[in-house]
Amino acid sequence: MQSCPHCQYLLSPDATSCPACGAAVAQLLEASPELQNQITELLGQGHKLEAVKAFKDALGCSLSEAKVAVEAFATSTAGNLPPGTEPLSAALEAELLRLLERGEKIQAVKAYKEQTGVSLRIAKDFVDSFAQQRGLRTESKGCGGAAAALLLPLVLAALALMLAFLPT
Repeated sequence: MQSCPHCQYLLSPDATSCPACGAAVAQLLEASPELQNQITELLGQGHKLEAVKAFKDALGCSLSEAKVAVEAFATSTAGNLPPGTEPLSAALEAELLRLLERGEKIQAVKAYKEQTGVSLRIAKDFVDSFAQQRGLRTESKGCGGAAAALLLPLVLAALALMLAFLPT
């Protein structure tokens, strides 16, 4: 099974885009050499928007898919990996597992974002994918605990007042 080159989400063999981050899967690398040269030339001239438009028009993908693919291509042709595509270190993987098992999804997203330098959206999508692949739940717990903590003193004060005015 292949993984998304942008966010590491595990993809089905016939996937054309990543359901987690929307990246076009390997379309640019499979594009014609002419298109690759055109994209490289436009990027080299600082015309990123035109490169994205050329990619979108040539392959018929969405604007967001084209943007992600062109950015990934730009960094890969520069000899660098896009942020977040490096394999997870054992320490970060263990930290994410620990946080997710304790229900601390926000902390897991924050840890991943800080370690990899990706955007908040990509970090959230990655953590969701990471948890899903391991059978962990990522739903937030809501604010029921906070509401109870705020209401408890009010309820106790009301009870104390009621007891103070009861006839003895």
